Amino acid sequence: MFTSTSRRVQRGLLLAATLLAVGCISPKSYVDPVLPKVEASTIKRDDPKVVVLEVQFFRKGERLPKADAQVRDQVRLQLLASGALKEVLLSPDPTKLLLKVDLDNVGDTGAAVAKGIGTGLTFGLVGSMVTDGYVFTATMNRVGLPPIQKVYKHAIHTTVGNKSGPEGLEPLSLTVAFNRVVEGLVLNLIKDLQAEGAL
Repeated sequence: MFTSTSRRVQRGLLLAATLLAVGCISPKSYVDPVLPKVEASTIKRDDPKVVVLEVQFFRKGERLPKADAQVRDQVRLQLLASGALKEVLLSPDPTKLLLKVDLDNVGDTGAAVAKGIGTGLTFGLVGSMVTDGYVFTATMNRVGLPPIQKVYKHAIHTTVGNKSGPEGLEPLSLTVAFNRVVEGLVLNLIKDLQAEGAL
């Protein structure tokens, strides 16, 4: 049996969910400027390579295979868009360079849910901001040579309700922000691999 207080909480949660669903409290995402910006024009394209790509997605260190395909497609798209690669294969080929990528979403999802509910209960009058951190680990395996590993960190800040985003950053949808994070990670990786003569 529900008390009047629990009914009020339930009604509040229902209204918060409805407001979120119809876009009254629309989230805005911001790409953190922590990673050095690499312009695509600085990438060398005179000798494009072929690589085999393997991608795994994690959330707080736990494998999340259902997200692998989406992340792999975005990494592959950015690798090809850079012009440094002429082909990105998804099937094993021991004669080609092998690029293994692990992307770990290390954001505090528990705190994000709690903040989101709080924002919903106040109908967006009190906003909140959560941060999703990403650790990007890339390993380039070369035939007959030692592997090269690079680790990069990036983040997306997301605001909900009446909360200002980080000053000077462009508000984006979460999808666009995530794609830009992947682009930044991939361009930094290519620049560093090219600087070491590995790509």
